[in-house]
Amino acid sequence: MKRILGFIFILSSLPILLTAANPAKAEITILSSSLDETILSIKLPPLQIAGDDIRTLTMGELEVLQKEGYPPLPFVSGIFAVSDKGGFDAAIVNSEEYTIALSKPSAFPHDEYPARQLILETPQIMRDYRIVRFQFFPVTYNADKNEIRIVRDAVIRIQNTSTRGKNEKQFTRERLSSAFLNLYRSSLLNFDYVERFSSDTVLMRIITPDTYYDYLLPCTEWKEKTGILTRLVKFSDFNPNPTF
Repeated sequence: MKRILGFIFILSSLPILLTAANPAKAEITILSSSLDETILSIKLPPLQIAGDDIRTLTMGELEVLQKEGYPPLPFVSGIFAVSDKGGFDAAIVNSEEYTIALSKPSAFPHDEYPARQLILETPQIMRDYRIVRFQFFPVTYNADKNEIRIVRDAVIRIQNTSTRGKNEKQFTRERLSSAFLNLYRSSLLNFDYVERFSSDTVLMRIITPDTYYDYLLPCTEWKEKTGILTRLVKFSDFNPNPTF
């Protein structure tokens, strides 16, 4: 059982690097985050392509969306915790791009694929959190110009843009279940910014002479109601024969 004695830790506002420095993976860094707005940067791995055969296109170890009749589409995705209420939108704040001209014509139904470079899915509920998933496509095919546009790095903002939204969360627990902490920590990119105290985290411990124990119980109950998990401990719990 994890116990923190008498301290409340305040998370740093410094950027948090979420991925290791592996050139084959996307490097995601949270620049700032709250339940209403998250800003992150994404540094993409280099593009690999065999000649002009776009069917061989990859970007390191990124997942690839395969759709019949279309070229492969590498993408980066992630899940964020957001506020219980409201609608959310995502935008590319800035990006560094370059293009590659293809000598062989590309044949697919649309002039530009994908039509949207950034997709924000409908919010869902993950027990204690309302979450939203994004997909970012760093490669865009332009059939009319017969070229591909590649993003080296980008800054993305996900923010609350309306007071009403889909799948709003109606109930909020005071504390997280410790059984779900590892799941939240591994799934939510901004968990370090939005983590609430778990149900087995003692935030304050009050040690008192036995004679004052009953008098301090209302104080302990009040602390509990404010969300601070408190334990009241008698001197006799440490010494069976206290002198006062």
